[in-house]
Amino acid sequence: MTVKRAGMMALLTLSMIGGCNKKSGDDITIINSLFRGGLNYSANGGIASGNAASAFGGNGGNLGVNPRGNIFVGVNPPTLTPALPSVPNTGTLVTSWTDVQTIDSGNALINGAITAGTTGFQATLNVSTGDLVLNGSLTSADNGGTETDLLINVPAGTAWIRGNIRTGRVDGVSSGDFGGRVTITALRIIFTGTIDTRGEDDPAGFAGNGGTVIFNTEGVGTGQTSQLLVGGTMTLSGGGATGADASAGNGGTFLSYITDVSNGAIHIEGTSFVLDGGSASGTGSVSGGSGGYLDLQGNAGVFFDATFSGNGGSASSSDGDAFGGNAGGMYENDLAITESGPCAVFGTVNLSGGSAVGGPTGFIGGGSAGFITVENGSDANLGAGTTSLRGGASSGSGGAGGFANLDVNGVAGDIYFDGVVDVSDGNGTDNVQGTEAGAVTFTTLLGDIQISGTLLLNGGHGSSGINIFDGPSAGGSVFATAGDGTLAGGGSITFRGTIQANGGSDNSGADDNDGAAGGVVQFICDNPAGSIYLDPGSSIQVDGGNAGGTSAAPFGGSGGQVFLFTGGGSVADGTVGGNISMRGTMLARGGAGLGIAGAYGGLGGAVQVESDSAFVVVGAADGRGGDITLHAGATIDVSGGFGGIGGDALNDLAAGVTTPVAVIFDADGADSDDAAENGIVQNFGTILGRGAPFDGNGGDVLFDGLDSGFVPGPAAGFLDLSGSGLGFLGDFLSQ
Repeated sequence: MTVKRAGMMALLTLSMIGGCNKKSGDDITIINSLFRGGLNYSANGGIASGNAASAFGGNGGNLGVNPRGNIFVGVNPPTLTPALPSVPNTGTLVTSWTDVQTIDSGNALINGAITAGTTGFQATLNVSTGDLVLNGSLTSADNGGTETDLLINVPAGTAWIRGNIRTGRVDGVSSGDFGGRVTITALRIIFTGTIDTRGEDDPAGFAGNGGTVIFNTEGVGTGQTSQLLVGGTMTLSGGGATGADASAGNGGTFLSYITDVSNGAIHIEGTSFVLDGGSASGTGSVSGGSGGYLDLQGNAGVFFDATFSGNGGSASSSDGDAFGGNAGGMYENDLAITESGPCAVFGTVNLSGGSAVGGPTGFIGGGSAGFITVENGSDANLGAGTTSLRGGASSGSGGAGGFANLDVNGVAGDIYFDGVVDVSDGNGTDNVQGTEAGAVTFTTLLGDIQISGTLLLNGGHGSSGINIFDGPSAGGSVFATAGDGTLAGGGSITFRGTIQANGGSDNSGADDNDGAAGGVVQFICDNPAGSIYLDPGSSIQVDGGNAGGTSAAPFGGSGGQVFLFTGGGSVADGTVGGNISMRGTMLARGGAGLGIAGAYGGLGGAVQVESDSAFVVVGAADGRGGDITLHAGATIDVSGGFGGIGGDALNDLAAGVTTPVAVIFDADGADSDDAAENGIVQNFGTILGRGAPFDGNGGDVLFDGLDSGFVPGPAAGFLDLSGSGLGFLGDFLSQ
């Protein structure tokens, strides 16, 4: 356990407050989609509404997956949950409970409705040698201000929670009491019932936090399953608040351990976790509650196929400031042993920031979205579905998109992605927080990366009304890297899906705003022989956003950039490979200039393809290059954007080809012209680098390598580098 996480867990254990803040890491047979498990993960930033000069949508969330094995997203079905064992039906009946109650031998049964009383703030039940079976209901006593904490210890057996446990809202009065904590320690815990630790509402302004629930199986468990949750509901939400300066309660937290990681596996199927922050409304400065956290740690693996809601609460002030609550988060096995078992996340996870509506002169902020972190010693298995990490829309500033990081470090693990991840910025009536949308990264040391799903990283639309430098945001970035720049690294990259990372556009013609630039897509095989394959039907789009306004001043956004880099093997080490095969489409066009008086079209973007790249450490620019092929039916379009003055495709504005260059295919990073070592460059597809109407200039294209006869100087294939009107034709250089 890290020092920071250990300190936070210790603080959580001692604190009566339910919420907490924690730190936020070539061929395959695809299972038919009918048999894939689903995962719908929503982590939207909150919506803000109010004074446009000070209204901010919340930031998007984060998805981090870092196992010591393979990452499967949308490929495999969820893991089957073990069958429930037989329930004991004999033992000592517990009919009353005050302070400390101990059953010295055998099983203990709670079949009726009992209240755990206390002369302090905690009631304890010890079952010394057998199992505990809760069939009835257990309610904590009211001790005024904070409900009683319940401690249940079953050190030698199984705790069966089949009935109801309640430590929140027990006195029937809405006075802002906090929910009590529930801590169950046993060799094994089997849960099919309900737990309610909700904080109380408060009409006088300050609502209670939800209570924390801890299932602790850190001892020597019974078999490989230490916690089994099938169905049932846990409601740990914060209370709602109304009135002057209302402050809602935070959602509670569920932990599968108390000080360290639980032994055995944790299986959760069909259980509903509701850990939302409470809502707040009233006058003055109003705050929604933060969502709670789901923290699952099991040395033999964690398997989640359930529903988790940890949303931030909404906030509404009629005359003042309003702050939506931040969402909570979900951890799986980031504290487990290095060789811990596999992790799975299926079902539905909602971690959206709370919305905010404030007064006409108030400061209004939507809550930030939450996160999910999966780190384990084996495979990570995520269901198909939509992972939404968007920033929140706003009548002020749109929220920034989140980040998704899927990393396999230190081992020979592959990444197979066939889901949907959205880290786009939110749209704003005013501007957009941040300068660009979120990012998605895929990293392996020794494994392959296959991307078959959809990645959305669009910039937010915006309009400042103040100056031309505010407004929309740029598209986000996708980084896929296989290998670490050493001979020990390995892996190829196969792309079969869709990437859209367009720049945001002006959303109000009443004021001048430039369109934002398209995003960046970078695929690198940073190892001796890894190759890059863009398969048929694949699509990469990083177009610039559209400008708008009342004059000719604004510019359309520049097209984005696509980089495909391999090392092409190593002359010194005798390795070969590093081929780059391109099918499908790559679009990096400039945005349109749509000002009433005819604004400027945006510059076209760039596609840079290198199979003997200096960006790859092993075999860097040594003259041994892989083959580069743009296949028949494939299209690259890096044209300028339409405008009153059309945008140029990238060129040096002079005869010849020097920087900047619209399209580069380079299989000879050392410029050696070596017929035995350089790669073959062939264009059987279509490359468009046109200047846009009106009067835009065409772009430049550079091919460096061998033709099909192993002679330096590849053929051009089909190129359209035409200018528009008075614009000139772009240049082509083959060497």
